[in-house]
Amino acid sequence: MKPAVIKSLLGLLFIGMIAAVFLLPDKKAANPSDSGDASATAITLKGASQFDEQHAFTRTLRKFEELVKKYYDQPIEFTLYLNRELGVEKDYFAYMNQGISLDYAIVSPSHMSTFCEAAPLMDMPFLFRDIDHWNKVLDGDALKPISDEIAEKADVMLLGYAGGGTRTLIVKKPITNME
Repeated sequence: MKPAVIKSLLGLLFIGMIAAVFLLPDKKAANPSDSGDASATAITLKGASQFDEQHAFTRTLRKFEELVKKYYDQPIEFTLYLNRELGVEKDYFAYMNQGISLDYAIVSPSHMSTFCEAAPLMDMPFLFRDIDHWNKVLDGDALKPISDEIAEKADVMLLGYAGGGTRTLIVKKPITNME
């Protein structure tokens, strides 16, 4: 897929990558050498995407899986449900909040508003002046109060931010000017 297409897809929606990390076992329990049980199996984390393998969101989740496997020093496996097999983003957040069905997904901040009234602010169009401003905010702690409130009230942790852009609008017709 061309970079411009990927950028356009990511620019549709500012989304939060979230995961219910409380499902990860502690290292001692997961390490077969500590317990003396060499037959211990890998944990499996379940994720979901509304899209197929070619979509930018799914590719982002695949990269997440790759990096976790690289840096998590215990056996771990992933199952990723595609093409709305487990519903849509709203469902994904509910499943993670309830501790059922899913451990990770890409979800719009609007689906977190039940637990944090400020979460939809991350979806606000024209929130960022330009790409440098966007990167500075995402690399800093400006959104930390929102992610902390979501973690506290929903028991779901935001692991990172993906997608979005400096001028996010979701509309049915092209917009060519401010009017």
